[in-house]
Amino acid sequence: MSKFHIWGDLPQVTFKTPPTDKTEQKTPAQHIAALEISLVLREIGKDPVAIDTTDMERKNLRAMFQGFDPENITPNELSLVGKELLSRKLIDNHTAELFQRTGLEFDTQGRVLQADTKMNALDILAGRIAEMATNEMRGDPYAKMLRPDYVKAIHVLQNLQAFGSTGDTFAAARHKALGKADVIKAQTEK
Repeated sequence: MSKFHIWGDLPQVTFKTPPTDKTEQKTPAQHIAALEISLVLREIGKDPVAIDTTDMERKNLRAMFQGFDPENITPNELSLVGKELLSRKLIDNHTAELFQRTGLEFDTQGRVLQADTKMNALDILAGRIAEMATNEMRGDPYAKMLRPDYVKAIHVLQNLQAFGSTGDTFAAARHKALGKADVIKAQTEK
């Protein structure tokens, strides 16, 4: 190794590439999929009557769903939510079944993998809706029949998130905005 002499001995310099965080980098395919998912969620919008949150309030379910976050939930937790809502007749069996199957992956023997790993249920369901739209364009009639069930499941999750975070029903929030909070309070006490 030779030394470079200009005005004395200079220390050896090594240039390294900065470390990259691979968890934040997305491939172009992942970026396109994320855009499709956000487009699907924006396209289907919100349905404030997908689940009867007024009835949920009457049944004192506010504490059960306080802090409910469908963007950070395990498949097991989502399955329990579906079973609970089905037992109280707040959702139908198709929606409960979708909650049970969302995010589940199976090995070759049929055993569930990663049932306790957090997932974004809204993104998973929206991704499946995007796949169904593609299949529907290819002429798959089954995809066209299933799409409304997935849309309803997303609407139910959005309503549960709103109910769990604010504790208000969509109807109560609308009436409060209009200044009719006393009317809703009287209706829920019946």
